[in-house]
Amino acid sequence: MCDVTAAVQGGQAVMQYQAEREKVNAANAAANASITSGRKDYNYKSGVAQGNYQLDARAQNQTEFDTILANRAARSTAIASAASQGVTGKSVDATINAIIQQGARNTTRVKDQEIVLDRAYEAEAYGMQKNMEQVIASNPLQAAPNPLGLALGIGGATAGANDRVIDAGGKGFLPSMFG
Repeated sequence: MCDVTAAVQGGQAVMQYQAEREKVNAANAAANASITSGRKDYNYKSGVAQGNYQLDARAQNQTEFDTILANRAARSTAIASAASQGVTGKSVDATINAIIQQGARNTTRVKDQEIVLDRAYEAEAYGMQKNMEQVIASNPLQAAPNPLGLALGIGGATAGANDRVIDAGGKGFLPSMFG
């Protein structure tokens, strides 16, 4: 004979477990979608940043090369001009040394700009990484409900039905632990 109360209680336990599982699955699907979106955004932004860095680095290298050429040209022009006029002496040497020093300062400024460029892109990359970490941290995956709860719910319904049979004067259908 079927105990309606046990069937209802067992069915409720199954439905509750299933509802909880569906809720967790939906929450995890939403979290995974958000994380996937965050990764796509991160990949796009990091790709753009890497491309920009390469372009800026090339431009910076060209600027350095142009600065070195300009320094050499200024020095050579000063030497050639002094030689063509037959001028020699400390004033010519001082002028050439001043041109060399100015060239060195110009090259140092260009090198400093390379360092600034590197630091800016490192900071940008760090910021993108932290944003991605925040996306992941904001979307934790949930653990599925424990099927042990379902088993205990069904077991409780079964034990209740067994007790009702015994209370009605019948012999229970579960084995007795107390003999």
